[in-house]
Amino acid sequence: PSWTFLFHRAAPTEIRHLSPHCSLPISSAPTLRRVEAEAMRATNESGVSRNGDIANMLSNGELRRRVELPRAGTYRVRIFAGATQAGDEPARMVLAVDGRPVESFEVLQRELAIYEKVVQLDGGSPRIGLRFVNDYFDPKHPDPKRRDRNLLVDWCEVVGPPDEIGRASCRERV
Repeated sequence: PSWTFLFHRAAPTEIRHLSPHCSLPISSAPTLRRVEAEAMRATNESGVSRNGDIANMLSNGELRRRVELPRAGTYRVRIFAGATQAGDEPARMVLAVDGRPVESFEVLQRELAIYEKVVQLDGGSPRIGLRFVNDYFDPKHPDPKRRDRNLLVDWCEVVGPPDEIGRASCRERV
């Protein structure tokens, strides 16, 4: 069967799916909540340089911010991050929710990339934290590009939950 996609004018992010048989569920696109890293609070403000759109974490610490969620559900957390490398291991970033570690990521490159994790979150305003956990500095390393490991964060998104509005008849859709 062929699909027709209609965009609802009152809510541009909502997509209504129609089939010739009018029996498929109507669903809305999940809500995206983006927090720019430079707007996040740091546990170690002296260890964060906020230049332009990027928060450069110069030493171990956490960027955090509360995010308003409508209810408990499945959410996708995305982080746009990169790192400068030094020492024998890659930079590590930990995603935390309300102070509890949820996932650890190896940030392997300076170029920003998306790191994501699907998590179950309670509704309300959980605190999302991005931790830099393995700072390294060796001012005498022979390669100047390998002397300092830092974490670079541009933004963090929380997407979801996916909503089921329910089933509608053909008459309700017209």
